[in-house]
Amino acid sequence: MDRARLAVGGDSAGGALAAACTQWARDCTDIRLCFQLLVYPVTDSRMQTGSIRRGRDTPCWNASLNRRMWQIYLREGDGGHPAWAAPMLADRFDGLPPAYLEVEQFDCLHDEGLAYADALEGAGVPVQRQEVAGTFHGFDAFRDVPIVRTMIETRSRALRAAFGTAEGGR
Repeated sequence: MDRARLAVGGDSAGGALAAACTQWARDCTDIRLCFQLLVYPVTDSRMQTGSIRRGRDTPCWNASLNRRMWQIYLREGDGGHPAWAAPMLADRFDGLPPAYLEVEQFDCLHDEGLAYADALEGAGVPVQRQEVAGTFHGFDAFRDVPIVRTMIETRSRALRAAFGTAEGGR
């Protein structure tokens, strides 16, 4: 295994797990991840953004489902690590790997994804932001649609670039 080419990624709740994993790796291990690929990630259990307030009826995923998800996910608490459950609750964002962060136009999670990108950039972490017009949470399940093929290629290019940058080690 090439320890200079370790990345994590995920979409939705998987994006939250990937972001939390980068924080855990930075704080608790000697693992140095080279990249995080976050696609419409869930990042903030507080649910206070404008897109959450507007997202009562967004396709596939909406504010009501999101609220219920947090209730189920946190029913036994956060294990003493709130940021590992909701990455936006981290005390700091420095020292995390570069990120690709994608948000969809019609997604109740749109604004919290952008807020997470802002937090990373504010700490000096390079972020490739991708705001995808006309799409919704989970749109990429429709594999034969041109925008889906385009976004899968965009994500793949970002990951290949990260691995290329990591060739010399970190």
